[in-house]
Amino acid sequence: MLFSNLGQLDLAEAAFLQLQEVAIETYGRGSPYQAIALGGRGEIEVERGFPELGAAWLAESIEMFGHQISSRDYGPMSNYNALGRAFLHAGDLTAATEVFQECIALNEYYFFPVTTFLSESLTGLGQVELARRDFRAAAEYLEEALILREGNPALDLPHELPETRLALGFALWGAGLERERALRLIRASEFELEHPREPCYYCAVYRAELERWFGENPDAAAISEPLRTPAPARLNMWTNAPRWKREQKGRAM
Repeated sequence: MLFSNLGQLDLAEAAFLQLQEVAIETYGRGSPYQAIALGGRGEIEVERGFPELGAAWLAESIEMFGHQISSRDYGPMSNYNALGRAFLHAGDLTAATEVFQECIALNEYYFFPVTTFLSESLTGLGQVELARRDFRAAAEYLEEALILREGNPALDLPHELPETRLALGFALWGAGLERERALRLIRASEFELEHPREPCYYCAVYRAELERWFGENPDAAAISEPLRTPAPARLNMWTNAPRWKREQKGRAM
């Protein structure tokens, strides 16, 4: 995914096509390697603005993995989260919610859980609730995602911690909760997006999203200007009963 993370989508597509050809030639059709290649191509189509096509390829890649999901194979988890994002970009919030919740369940069952995938799923659920304008529900998911991402920042891509901080800031502001902290989160993410630790295509995507948000909330832009500083190590608020745990318990009953 290096080319994709750098925004070089044509090069990324060529690399995945080559991987797919080699996988079919070496292992036959339907191997995990072909599934990885197809999932990567699906993510590229989402970035190109074709989330429905991307979702179709990602769903097919997950079907290829099928029974091969195991505690030794992280590939399906990445594709599940990517499928959730594809549905989110396509505006199918119900499908996105179902996929992210399924990813959390699989993560908990197989991986005990791997925080990188769990934080990505929780961030996705928070973004779904933001799209629904249920800011309080979004904040619950995003608080938990932030705990995980701030606990293991080196495991994430450069845009992922600021992505979660930014979404939580939007959620808290929209809910009218802790507005000073909301602006600190937003400005901290802005600094991180402007100064990533390595080249990052997605950082530019989220900077554009932030600029749009400030355009829609000029008061927030004005009063938060003095807060444009490097982020402290942690900006999370610990919760007593993680929402994803409560929901998984309810689903099992």
